[in-house]
Amino acid sequence: MFFSIALCENKTQKGRADAKINSNCTLIHITLIKMHKNTKYNVDFFIGENGKDGLKRGYIITDRFGNFNNTIRFFPNEYDMEDFKKISLVLIYENKISSGSCNIVGFRGPKYDYNEALLCKNSNSINEYQKNEKYDELIDSLQEYWPFLTKVENIKTVKLDLKQFNSLNLNCIKDSMNQYIVNSLKFYGFIIFGRCTRGDKFIYMIGIPDKYNPSQVISMANMGSNKFYGIDLTKKPQIGDMGFWSIYI
Repeated sequence: MFFSIALCENKTQKGRADAKINSNCTLIHITLIKMHKNTKYNVDFFIGENGKDGLKRGYIITDRFGNFNNTIRFFPNEYDMEDFKKISLVLIYENKISSGSCNIVGFRGPKYDYNEALLCKNSNSINEYQKNEKYDELIDSLQEYWPFLTKVENIKTVKLDLKQFNSLNLNCIKDSMNQYIVNSLKFYGFIIFGRCTRGDKFIYMIGIPDKYNPSQVISMANMGSNKFYGIDLTKKPQIGDMGFWSIYI
């Protein structure tokens, strides 16, 4: 199950929360900008209408720019995964809940529910983690290209040009992201396309080359990017670092 929640402060969008829920774990990826720097924030997930069915808690810590772009993980031995399907409100706050401007809220509603609107309309993959022969054929036909300093096991990435990207015929990404990819292809001459295998699970991704700018985090997240990975995977990207915006397809 997938859904997205816009996170707002005083009616101004500050970020978003993307949730992926299954029997193995719940992943809630949170993207926020212009918060207090190097600060711990509590995150409360209200279950059921007005939180009548309970409360699940987590926390985030912003970076030195006051931004956050990472995933909170919940596992079955600690929580009932089915509960997360009934999230009605996300509340992010510093220390104690107050009426101050530090409160970030996100209401879940039909406007942000894309369980069938985005991922399920992808005609290239019927089930999540399914092996895709079309993707594999393209990846295996090209020379491996790994741009990062640290090798990661069970991942193969290759370069794609504009013609090869168009051959994927993706309808699971937004038009704005598709145009961003095309512009990057024209500027850099390539994107990366990769496959990650974990047992019998297959995950496919696109990496869009770019220089890191934290001011882009929200706009890229809204277009569907999961995260920015710098060339040095062991370090958090800094302004101007070369790397790739990632998209899972």
